[in-house]
Amino acid sequence: MNECIAGLSPTQVFGHFRDILLTPHRSGHEEGMAELLLGFARAHGLPARRDQVGNVIIERPASAGREGHGTVILQAHMDMVAVRGEGVAHDFDRDPIEAVVEGGMVMAKGTTLGADNGIGVALAMALLGDPGLSCPPLRAILTVEEETTMRGACGLDPTLLEGQGLINLDSEEDGCIYVACAGSLAAEIRYAGQAQPTTGLAALTVTLRGLLGGHSGADIHLRRGNAILDLLSLLWQLPGEIPWRLAALSGGQAQNAIPAAATATLALDPADLPRAKEALRQGFLGLRATYGAAEPGLEIDFGEGTAPSALGEDETREFLGLAAALPNGALRQSGVDPSVVETSLSCGLATGGGGDFTLCTYLRSLKEEALDALAQRLLAIAAPCARARLTLSGRHPCWDGSADTPLARTLAACYQEASGTAPRITAMHAGLECAEFTRLSPGLAIASIGPTLLSPHSPAERLRIAGVGTLYEALRLTLAQL
Repeated sequence: MNECIAGLSPTQVFGHFRDILLTPHRSGHEEGMAELLLGFARAHGLPARRDQVGNVIIERPASAGREGHGTVILQAHMDMVAVRGEGVAHDFDRDPIEAVVEGGMVMAKGTTLGADNGIGVALAMALLGDPGLSCPPLRAILTVEEETTMRGACGLDPTLLEGQGLINLDSEEDGCIYVACAGSLAAEIRYAGQAQPTTGLAALTVTLRGLLGGHSGADIHLRRGNAILDLLSLLWQLPGEIPWRLAALSGGQAQNAIPAAATATLALDPADLPRAKEALRQGFLGLRATYGAAEPGLEIDFGEGTAPSALGEDETREFLGLAAALPNGALRQSGVDPSVVETSLSCGLATGGGGDFTLCTYLRSLKEEALDALAQRLLAIAAPCARARLTLSGRHPCWDGSADTPLARTLAACYQEASGTAPRITAMHAGLECAEFTRLSPGLAIASIGPTLLSPHSPAERLRIAGVGTLYEALRLTLAQL
């Protein structure tokens, strides 16, 4: 399987990437990936170990004559976001990722590819095992749970960050070097209503599907639809003369991914079914016209469900009002670089039934103050509702680094030599472990780079092949000069 990957150039990178695709490694379940990496280290005679939180550390001695140079750290994360397409049967704990090559891109069949950050791990492995590489002492730090808890980065021994600098391999755009990234915060709104029986009522399921979804940081500027909030907005717009109650809600597969599908179950009088469907169809047509070509696959489906209990009518309206008040998408652009989103919010998960419903949102900002202000805005939305409770968790800091370091300058010059084009040095709206490393080791020089990756955190994830070879050459040149 995946022989089409192993034959891509540079073969030393894509050979390792093939092995990674064959190894299940969803976030929080990186044991197989750790064994793959430790086996690789043993095969190459490189010292390696797992630390107290599960990260894999691999050392490569300096090339002859380079022993006196400071250590350069190569860093990537072992885990991936596990999202499958609707109707796709895939067990992320057992099944390998099946990839295809099309139009200069690598993608998976119906699931996330895991190039975020499997391609970064493969690049690190290729450099560690490159017999012709001229380099100072190298240390690869390959972390766990970047996509969920950041446990690997937060629990790292700070002494492992001692060296002349760290190259993070988790960026996702050819020709860009990142020296800053957004901080983040998870916010969960739980609505605890009163489940009431639905005797004599019909159960109508309404599903909004076919949206593109994507990464709630890297793709938020594309202003794609959010299946959860768009579906709740359609329900909010149902005419008042059609009484109905919310019985169940589900949507999304990861809190930090833009949801591509969502389903709600409505309890209502059987006689009102035709009018409710028609009103929702009309609302859907308006939604489709709003998105136009940005969401070409948008669909709405109706079905029959079961609804033993549901919120009351007043509580249904109250919950939908909370959802309607939530900010959504890119909220403000950076004052330094207007092409970069500064602050955003995405609702990534929705669950619930009967009287208990939860919306899980993800806040991001390049500024700590803006992240605090957005959290306060959510508190202000939830506070007037006695049945709603807002919980904040998983705060991760912003990273505000510098382009004026020997590491960043050398990496930029070598990327230009390899590609023929000067790279853009900028900030990323998504989060990177670099922020945690800066906290653990203030003053550490860090730069982040990676090949183009489109629609990460979604089944549409694609890796641009040509950029991998350019980046590998740029890294080899950089290590030869540091």
